[in-house]
Amino acid sequence: TKADRMTMAHGLELRVPFLDRRVLAAAAPLTPGEKIGRDTTKVALRAAVAELVPPAVAGRAKLGFPVPIRFWLRDELYDFAETVLAEAQIGAYVHRDAALTMLRDYRRGADFDWRRLWVLICFALWHRHHVEGVTGPVR
Repeated sequence: TKADRMTMAHGLELRVPFLDRRVLAAAAPLTPGEKIGRDTTKVALRAAVAELVPPAVAGRAKLGFPVPIRFWLRDELYDFAETVLAEAQIGAYVHRDAALTMLRDYRRGADFDWRRLWVLICFALWHRHHVEGVTGPVR
């Protein structure tokens, strides 16, 4: 969803695997019922590849492409996140010590939704760039 919204916001199409004119010509006359089933999507595509793809693959649910930010915040993104939260001048909006404590607790294994941290980090980055005028990489 996020990738789709971001690419749409910039006039881009991220998913374009079936733009071949022959594929479009074959799919255009299909009714919605031939394209979307009661419990699944891509009915015609799944039927077309049934003999080529193992049933476990053809019948599985959509997987998406999640970015492993929740793991990165505990490892390779930790120093970056700590620097951003420590240096951004967001004290009027965010209790910096609480944000840094939350980040440290998360790294130690605290069980809460990592998105709470990610929102703070994104806000701090936005603030640095758009309010403070800081450009370039974070130290």
